[in-house]
Amino acid sequence: MARVKKICQVGFVVRNVQEAARHFQEDYGIGEWRFSCPDEDLGELLINEKPGKFNLKVAMSNAMNIELELMEPVGEGPYMDYLKEHGPGVHHIAVLMEDGRREVQEVLEREKAAGHPIFVHAEMAKGEPGQKMDCTCIDRRADMGAILEVYNEDR
Repeated sequence: MARVKKICQVGFVVRNVQEAARHFQEDYGIGEWRFSCPDEDLGELLINEKPGKFNLKVAMSNAMNIELELMEPVGEGPYMDYLKEHGPGVHHIAVLMEDGRREVQEVLEREKAAGHPIFVHAEMAKGEPGQKMDCTCIDRRADMGAILEVYNEDR
C-alpha cells in the first residue's frame, strides 16, 4: 500500500493571487511569497493524459513547515470551473509519497478503480521517468472532506 511521507501543502483557489497574498502577509504575517505561472515554469505538461495547461497564476509561501499555495485561474480549465462552482477557498491538501512516482501512479490507478473522481492529473511531458513532476488531485470530498493532491517530489 502507498504511504504518505508528509503533509506538505495547503492550496487555495482565489480570485486575485496578488491581493490574497497581500492579505496573508499584512493581516497574519504569512509571507515571503514567490509568484509564478506554472505553465511557463514547468514546460510542456500532460493534463489528464493530454497536452494541456494549468491556466493559473500561483503564489507560494512556507508557513511553519507547510507550503501555502494560492492559485488564481486565468483561463478555462478545471481550476476555473472549481472557482465558478465553489467560489474562493481551500482547494486541496497535498501529500508527499514515500516512494515518489511509483506510488503516485499506484494511488492514481487505485483511486480510478475505486470510482473516486480525479480532479486533475498533471505531469511534465519531458524528462526522465522518476525525475519529473507528477501530481494527482483526487476528489475525496464526499467521504474524506477534502481534495488530496498526491506528489512525487519534496516541496
